[in-house]
Amino acid sequence: MSVYRIRMRLGVVAGLVAAVVGLGVVSGCRPHDPEARVKWVSKKITSTLDLTSEQQGKLDALTQTLLEVRKKHEGERKQGLETVKSLILSDQLDEAQVKKLVAQHQASFQENFAPVFAKLKDFHASLTLDQKKKAAQYLDRFAEHMN
Repeated sequence: MSVYRIRMRLGVVAGLVAAVVGLGVVSGCRPHDPEARVKWVSKKITSTLDLTSEQQGKLDALTQTLLEVRKKHEGERKQGLETVKSLILSDQLDEAQVKKLVAQHQASFQENFAPVFAKLKDFHASLTLDQKKKAAQYLDRFAEHMN
């Protein structure tokens, strides 16, 4: 398992939102602070999809949930990164430690999936067909940029 996969724990929920809505983080200057990054993505979604005030409220509820989940698991993330650093510095990779990290990551994802998905589902249901098409087109451009 690569270090990259383990570090993805920091952005797995935010990545889910970006992928589903179709507005992943684009290249160029963007915030590196996680809270600022979530707000930046939210602002990008708002401007790209021309959200109504009701839709904006649902997006705000989603971003608030994402930030709460992130804050709730901050200690786990830091501990996980310390474990990864110690694994990198060791002579051999400890398979049991790596499996433990993967299991912790999966458990964290499962624990947080329901509340985040409920907000995401509510936001998605509020989008018009045109907004969904815009999001899909944006995702196509993002995929081209990433390939």
